[in-house]
Amino acid sequence: MFLGEVGSGKTHLSSSIANKLMDNCVGVLYMSYREAITKIKQNVIDIEEYERIIGRYKRANVLLLDDL
Repeated sequence: MFLGEVGSGKTHLSSSIANKLMDNCVGVLYMSYREAITKIKQNVIDIEEYERIIGRYKRANVLLLDDL
């Protein structure tokens, strides 16, 4: 977990780590927390779409959460 002020490089550092993992064939899924939660909430009534979205995050080898 990286904590810091806006513009301190948290996303840049996380992206660099993700790129290195992907270079080593590790699957990485980036999730902008606010956008993802909005999408999940919009689809909570449509159970199939909800499960598809949640399943994608659950299956990720590495899940990168940004702006939590």
